Amino acid sequence: MIREKDGETIDRRMAALLNNSIFERLKVLKPSAVNKIVPIYGDVTQTDLAMKTQDIKTLTSEVSVVLHVAASVMFKEPMSVTLNYNYEGTKRVLKLLRQMQKIESFVHVSSVYAQALDGGKIVKETLYPPPANHKELETFISKYDNDKEETKKFFQQRCNTYAYGKALTENFVAENHGTIPTCIVRPSMITSKADEPLPGWLDNWYGPARLLYNVSRGWDRSCFIRREFLADMIPVDYVANLCIVAGARNDSCVDVAVFNSCTTGANPITWEDAHKRMIEVTVKNKLNDWPYPFVLYTQSKLLFSLYTMFLQLIPAKIADGWLWVTGRSPKYTKIQKKVINVREALSFFLNNSWVIECENTRKLFRSLSLDDQKKFPCDPVNIHWRKYLEDYQKGIEKYLCQGKVGPNKP
Repeated sequence: MIREKDGETIDRRMAALLNNSIFERLKVLKPSAVNKIVPIYGDVTQTDLAMKTQDIKTLTSEVSVVLHVAASVMFKEPMSVTLNYNYEGTKRVLKLLRQMQKIESFVHVSSVYAQALDGGKIVKETLYPPPANHKELETFISKYDNDKEETKKFFQQRCNTYAYGKALTENFVAENHGTIPTCIVRPSMITSKADEPLPGWLDNWYGPARLLYNVSRGWDRSCFIRREFLADMIPVDYVANLCIVAGARNDSCVDVAVFNSCTTGANPITWEDAHKRMIEVTVKNKLNDWPYPFVLYTQSKLLFSLYTMFLQLIPAKIADGWLWVTGRSPKYTKIQKKVINVREALSFFLNNSWVIECENTRKLFRSLSLDDQKKFPCDPVNIHWRKYLEDYQKGIEKYLCQGKVGPNKP
């Protein structure tokens, strides 16, 4: 069933889909598993998902479980663009599902931040009312699609167009899944792998990775939050395992179960504790770029500006001056601009602290046999933060940095 395309070998095509380290290990430990993966080209923004007729026939006649993970995570896109990916794209997927002769389970992957509002405190494992109806959306897009200020007002306390689109999509799935057993999985900030065979593995800077890296390396020394605010991070393998388990146990044709994949509701950690542990591991391994990394916390805009100026910008200017005097190109001020951009991009998540409930997820995990619990860990209570954050820091260094220096290099 694996089809050749334009002369590509199967190995090259699979390596393009999987991280090379995972693909190579899979070939060594269980080579037969590679032949079970069938890559099919598709595009959720296009009619019929831009799939070939033969591929559609294969899917509609053979597939019984669908995990819908495809989405655009470009948070600053115009509303029309993100809705075409995340809302209309899901409609196209559901259209295909209705043609599947053997469909038994549909898992729609959303985000807890679809329902985490600015100033809110709790995100429950339940369906929420949609933030707008279709007519309101059409009116807004026709008038204000590229207007950033009007778009912020339209968010209704959500962080960006991505979260808004996910909120709309959840309701569409709940109302239009028909007789297909359907559930929704909502991850929080997805971070590196927790368990063997590759603890600490990750292949991108999404989530809090770059922020924690900047802090641990000494580039970022000020944070505009309360030190007790919670950082909701969830390992990527916990999310994947939950999707698998939820899909296997998904048997209701009427009710749409919601599973939050998160930590603050059962195994919380503060931003301060996360910063301290990442700094500790970085300094221990002598990987910090600036001496004595630390973070000062405040909710005073004045103090925050002063901390940034005296602890980051002025030292960067001085360092650049030394480079210029010694005949080298200045770089530290440019790096600091990128550090500050990262903070600003994550400001919504740093300035809020939610308790995200996950009892449905924990109950689902407890229903598994002991053997399956070992194979598919997804209960956040089992995350040991000290060990996990050490692996996370090492994973960033190994898989993203590869020995390079400075937050602008990887």
